[in-house]
Amino acid sequence: MNIVPYLINPYISSGVVATVFSVAILVVVIRHMNAIGKSLAQLHARVMTRTGFFWSVNLVFMAVSILHAGIFFGITGNGRDVPVVAQYLGFAVSFFLDLVTIVLIQAMLEARYRGEELRARQFLAFIAICCATSTFANLAISLNDFDAHIVLPHAPLWVQVSSPYVLASFPLFVIMMSIAAELIINVRPLDSLNEDEYEADEKKRLNILQIRNTYLQKQVDEELRALTIQAQMRANQRLRKGQWAKSFRWFWEKPLSADIVIASVTTQLKAMYEPRIEELQRRLEDVQQQVTMPPVQDAWWWQTAEQQESTSSLLAGQQKLPDTSELQPRSQSGILTALKNRERSDVSVSQKTGKMQALREVMEVVKRYPKVAAEWLEKGTKSASLDEIAEVTGHSRRQLSQASFQHATRNKDLILIASVFEWLKTAPLPENSDAFQVEKDADEDDEKRAQNGHSMVQTDEWAFQ
Repeated sequence: MNIVPYLINPYISSGVVATVFSVAILVVVIRHMNAIGKSLAQLHARVMTRTGFFWSVNLVFMAVSILHAGIFFGITGNGRDVPVVAQYLGFAVSFFLDLVTIVLIQAMLEARYRGEELRARQFLAFIAICCATSTFANLAISLNDFDAHIVLPHAPLWVQVSSPYVLASFPLFVIMMSIAAELIINVRPLDSLNEDEYEADEKKRLNILQIRNTYLQKQVDEELRALTIQAQMRANQRLRKGQWAKSFRWFWEKPLSADIVIASVTTQLKAMYEPRIEELQRRLEDVQQQVTMPPVQDAWWWQTAEQQESTSSLLAGQQKLPDTSELQPRSQSGILTALKNRERSDVSVSQKTGKMQALREVMEVVKRYPKVAAEWLEKGTKSASLDEIAEVTGHSRRQLSQASFQHATRNKDLILIASVFEWLKTAPLPENSDAFQVEKDADEDDEKRAQNGHSMVQTDEWAFQ
């Protein structure tokens, strides 16, 4: 029996090959059934979701659009086309157009995820343009090839007329799917929703919005700055030409000069403020003179009655000491009288020296604390609060609260100025040395007087001799 004709028979040979291949596949499937089952489960979990279903429907629509619109895009209208190539080129163009639509859908979803609504609307408009192009190609082919009398002979007339338009309109459904894509892709079923993942997604979205708002604010600030600079430049150009803002000038009038206007305004300001400046300068000189040389009073108000009486008699300077050199001891009684007068003169000189020492201490306090003369000596203040003393002397409240001051009898919150003067004689200067510039100036004046052979102490002595 010859089996060669049977082997040469294509049906038999192909059947044998198919049987062997099927058996091999069956063996492989049986041996790797667990791995294949896991792979299919993973594929099902990834594909059979809302996102997978959305893209599956979208790809089906696009595939039908490619098959239908590819013929239209393959029509070039010239006779120099390579045979068959133009038709395949039309399918490639239609496929590329659908890919552009997919890219635009993804970009629109990303823009909405970032909160950029304006850009998302722009991408949606681009998607509408792509879908309208595919719809036009489908409509052109449908109107050219669709014959309602052959395909739909028993249909009503309005169905036969509208059928080509309905067949060409399915790419427009991609626009509606693009609008619903955000909810379909981002919202997951509640049974598979993880709270941690959802919280992480919302935090990421919030962070993206915060970063975007920050840089949008910076962009707005810079744009406002640019607009301000441009407006200032335009105003400067108008001023150079003599054109003032919100002003009108006839063509025969001479344009205003900025220099003339500035000079006029400067003159007016000088005439307005120079008298006030001179008055303030005069007052400042008076205050400085009072600080450096305080007025001599009959008695200090913080002293007691006896001290005021002795100081008044000292400052009056009317009593003159008898000149002992003119006394001639003509007799014993005259000698005794001269000795008594000499003793009285010594006592008066010692008292006068003590008063001069007290006055020097007061002058030293005034030199160290210039505000004392202006705030207390001129106004005749007898008592002050702790805050006022801190403001005039420059010492801190903590340091003043540690000092032992005498308080007023009627108001315990007020401190007698006499006790403050006694404390300021030995108290160190406060840390803030800027408030005592006048004292430094007074010291410099004393040095200049010392160079000329004079001093403040000598002046005091001369005043009371």
